[in-house]
Amino acid sequence: MTSGSLSSNAVDLRECSSNLFALADINALKWCQYTGAPCSLDRPLDDPVLTSFANALENNVLCSWRHSPPHTTPRLNQGLTCSERAKELWLFWYGDDPRTIDIVDSNLKETDHGSWESNFPNEAKVLLFKALHNTLERHLLSREYVRVGKWFVNLDKKSACTETDKLFFSFAFCLQGESKICMTVDVKQLPGVRHIVPDDLAKAAAQGDFKGKLKNKSVSQNSCGYMRVLVYHL
Repeated sequence: MTSGSLSSNAVDLRECSSNLFALADINALKWCQYTGAPCSLDRPLDDPVLTSFANALENNVLCSWRHSPPHTTPRLNQGLTCSERAKELWLFWYGDDPRTIDIVDSNLKETDHGSWESNFPNEAKVLLFKALHNTLERHLLSREYVRVGKWFVNLDKKSACTETDKLFFSFAFCLQGESKICMTVDVKQLPGVRHIVPDDLAKAAAQGDFKGKLKNKSVSQNSCGYMRVLVYHL
């Protein structure tokens, strides 16, 4: 977590570093869970959970969603695969209740609610951390960052035609003590990541085997064992 070196006056704080940061206190945090019926995979824009999730993001409400575990809604999920199961929407907030601004679809049913002081099960903590990650990801993507697996990397327009080493960031959350939410930041320098540009597609198409050439150009293994990924924004 931390590193430092001894000076003549014991430890010099200017030479110490940490990747653990305190984000917020969980006291007074409230949450609410909604459940919707299974929705066709062919029409995701009609899914009330996903549309409500998008509305919550637009209104800067901490939120996340998941497929309902089989044991929580056995009748709804009977005979369905994981991707077809009913979904849940979870909202988290301090202060003013976001349910008063009409962001939740009327087809969703409120199935549970609580607060840190009275009812905060472990699954609520997991979904809270996911909601924090959603907020962080949305902010980074608006600032020219791209997500590659669990990593975020800045691929601005100036770097579109370069493959120099770049700094990748990943984030994790934990509960420190009784009520302090903390975030850890993992930073790695990984090689050669850039956008795929139209010239790459044109060259691959000109060489005949478009899919094969594109695959070979998009992902290659280097001597360090890392994958070289080229990301293209349509």
